[in-house]
Amino acid sequence: MLSIQVYATDSDSLEGIFHEDGSYQFGEEELARLNEFLRNNKLEKANSLSVADVVAFASPGSYDLLSQEQKNALANELWYESVASAYPETRNLTYDTTISAYGNSVKGYAFISRPSADWLTAICAVAEYPNQEEYVGYSYNIAEPENDGGKVSFCSATVVIDPPSGTYWAIGQFAIPYLVGTVEHINTVRRVSDTMSYVNPYN
Repeated sequence: MLSIQVYATDSDSLEGIFHEDGSYQFGEEELARLNEFLRNNKLEKANSLSVADVVAFASPGSYDLLSQEQKNALANELWYESVASAYPETRNLTYDTTISAYGNSVKGYAFISRPSADWLTAICAVAEYPNQEEYVGYSYNIAEPENDGGKVSFCSATVVIDPPSGTYWAIGQFAIPYLVGTVEHINTVRRVSDTMSYVNPYN
């Protein structure tokens, strides 16, 4: 399975970090651009804003490292989808979002599993509860097959941060392609974690 990091050729253009699962977590300046972009595009976000639009603006360095297939996957995923498709393919999904302590830090984790998918995406955002629109951490990942005609079955995204003391939750979003006849559609689902109280030991 290929993920974002295999396309990394110029680490100087990146502000964030890659996690072991291949997900890319935004750096501080990328996160600031993300939150500003979302504040300034509330109407578009509710209607036609794609994940590709957001990532390309907030993190052009990581976006440039994506394959064209991965860019297409993000372009076909609306930023703020919340209703799962009623098609039977949804029944084959396993997905969840968690938040937990990670040493002295907070860890958000979102994963999706589906047998024999052409590609899968996972997004994990961490926000102060009950906020869902301004993030203190954000990561994304796109899994695609290593070979033409191959399939993937799993994708995840990880956030590790040291935010100010407060109550936090993680918001996961996932996209899965499926066919109706010969036409590809995108099924997008979301899941939020339980809340977690956090005391920052560094300030």
